[in-house]
Amino acid sequence: GDNIVGQLGTDDLETRVQPALIQTSLRFDKMLLGALHTCGMVGTLPWCWGANQVGQLGTGTTGFPTGTPDTMFGGLRFIDYSLGAIHTCGISTDTLSYCWGSAERGQLGDGTSGNLTFKAVAELVITDSTFVQIAAGGAHTCALTEAGQAWCWGANTFGQLGTGNFLGALFPTLVVGGLQFQALSTGGVHTCGTTLTGDAYCWGEGTNAQLGHGGTGSKAAPELVQGSHTWRSVSAGGAHTCGVTPTDDVLCWGINDSGQLGNGTLDISLVPAPISGSVLKFQTVLVGSGSLGAYTCGLATSGNLYCWGRGTEGQIGHGQREQRVPEPTLVAGSM
Repeated sequence: GDNIVGQLGTDDLETRVQPALIQTSLRFDKMLLGALHTCGMVGTLPWCWGANQVGQLGTGTTGFPTGTPDTMFGGLRFIDYSLGAIHTCGISTDTLSYCWGSAERGQLGDGTSGNLTFKAVAELVITDSTFVQIAAGGAHTCALTEAGQAWCWGANTFGQLGTGNFLGALFPTLVVGGLQFQALSTGGVHTCGTTLTGDAYCWGEGTNAQLGHGGTGSKAAPELVQGSHTWRSVSAGGAHTCGVTPTDDVLCWGINDSGQLGNGTLDISLVPAPISGSVLKFQTVLVGSGSLGAYTCGLATSGNLYCWGRGTEGQIGHGQREQRVPEPTLVAGSM
């Protein structure tokens, strides 16, 4: 994919059209992607690289990007970790929540906001709640308690905090509705969650049908995703959303101008629609979005990796640059 600020970790700025090895001897347990920065977890220790103009790498400095993995300042270790557009958040091993990077819209949860407001070291999220999962979005953040309560903070122009209004929040604010969630996913300006019973709810901007409620209206409170589906996981992106059912099927909804829904068309979908290739079954699916367009990738039950959607910078990983890839396509080297 794109490598304009070294976000591929290859120690150069060269775009790749198929997978390239990260320049490190580290072996990662988990990989995480932001808009222009990337992190890998070695156990509970994060190593990050890419853009750092507002301190989103947490290294204590800002400015020039980093082309290879670097450790964050302070030596914190984390049980959960999430990358937003230009901020990062994590839950430490002592169950405290931290965020760093841009605080322009209050997305760090430390009570600060404003133009050119950012933190290059981890800042404690000010809350009385203890979180077990955290999700950083475009300019907002959400987190989940062990009891399944969802709390959100930051920008709320489209209702992406789920607080029943459109007012931003500098501190964690309870999502309305009394739902019990098992997982949350934050997109650019919308949020989705799966409940303990396997239902999916989304809230925030809906102008491109990314909420899946059957229309294009924005919602300031959780709205049930339509269709008689049970969900194992859901991933929210910029203007589309995808989910995986307990039977390993993938369905997507929202805008589809680059084929990011994977159903073989370029048509918007107001409700979840199955991807093409019904023989394909997936363990997980993750939605990616950015200034270069939207795409989706999934890890099949076979162990192969597939991507679809915008591929102008090689982000589909099949060895070509294509503007639209509307069906799941095997990433080079997967077989």
